[in-house]
Amino acid sequence: MECNLNGHKFSIRDKVESKFNFDFKTTQDIIDNIEKLPPKIMFTIHPERWTNDPILWTKQILIQNLKNIVKRIIVKSNGK
Repeated sequence: MECNLNGHKFSIRDKVESKFNFDFKTTQDIIDNIEKLPPKIMFTIHPERWTNDPILWTKQILIQNLKNIVKRIIVKSNGK
């Protein structure tokens, strides 16, 4: 199952101002840096995407990838 730990690339609404600049790619990256994290952190989690059904999972990932393409276009067009 895919895990996107770099959601800032696609997020339009879920943003916070922070002096921290982590770029986690795996859960192990988070564990390895646990002592460097601030006392309060936010995880954006989408449990509606958790399924053991391969058809539903594939549908979810395809829809999410399409949404991320559209978000990327929106973010780039707003950044001009």
